[in-house]
Amino acid sequence: MDIDRLQFYLKEEYSYQDTTKQIFLKEIERIFIEHQKAGDTELLIYEGKCAGGGCENCNKDGFRFIGNHSRNCLDLIFLMDGEDIKDIFDCLAFETTEYHEEIRNKASIVINADELITFNATPEYWSKVNSAIDAYAEIMTSRPRILSYDEMCYWLNKHAFTIENIGNGDFIISNMRWGIFTNLYEKLSDFREYLSMYENTFSRANSAYQLVAEEKDLITWMLEYEIMFSKAPYYFRFGILKDEEGYKSKHIDSIVFTGTQFIEGVSFIANYHKHYLVLLNKYGIYTAYEIPQIIGHEEYDYATNRVYSLKFHLEKREEAAELGIPIPFNLNGYRAEINVIGSV
Repeated sequence: MDIDRLQFYLKEEYSYQDTTKQIFLKEIERIFIEHQKAGDTELLIYEGKCAGGGCENCNKDGFRFIGNHSRNCLDLIFLMDGEDIKDIFDCLAFETTEYHEEIRNKASIVINADELITFNATPEYWSKVNSAIDAYAEIMTSRPRILSYDEMCYWLNKHAFTIENIGNGDFIISNMRWGIFTNLYEKLSDFREYLSMYENTFSRANSAYQLVAEEKDLITWMLEYEIMFSKAPYYFRFGILKDEEGYKSKHIDSIVFTGTQFIEGVSFIANYHKHYLVLLNKYGIYTAYEIPQIIGHEEYDYATNRVYSLKFHLEKREEAAELGIPIPFNLNGYRAEINVIGSV
């Protein structure tokens, strides 16, 4: 994992994975750092070649680099001109010539669209990039940023023009240098929309949860707040963890969220999550085999066929009962005890 040695061997006059030497090395260095964080002290090297039938690099030689501790790997194809390395590509269909133990995760070299050597960087483009980087630096500091709800809203309002200027609020162009800003802005904007929408409801829901004593009460509570739970952004519903100073997200680095809005919102999601899958598996009318068949159908409509809605399954059970059709419980084969009382 010697970036200095690569710096020596790669030439300025060549491009690597369609970008400059320096940008390519920066991306390689990022991958090396991830290996170090995972406990690797060296990379084990295995020869091989690209086995992708429709790939222009098919059958070209390269190497698989495997972390000695993590077993994570990086596959690279090398194009040589004598002793010069003319180009390097990562490979998605790499096969080694000798056996090695199973790998875990495979890294990929990520080059932004505006880092390609063919990209035309205009003054207008650089103005947008610099504005985005400055905005990102305001909130992403070297030490984890303690961020209240009000501070988050202030930052979003302050840089609303920046996001509109980049792409009129269209986040599909985030594979550019400004992507770190647009991705962060999108997540925080979703947080704000959700927390502000239910700001006055979270507290009532959490208080009502404390009064739940039996499963029928729990079901009543969950049905009342099912829509509020379903509206939670993915990044808020999953991966929010308690920290000494607030809450951290697995999907957003270096920010600790604080304030009543986050406390009440996260508490509600945690309370709901405790029982959601247990009840869904108990009362669900589909087997584990049927669910992927249903949601994988091109005509599946989430609005009317709510596979992940507890209310939907209970209604269907009631309809079946009225017709004298019994539906067994726990069709997924998953059973767990319901812990009724308690909150985060």
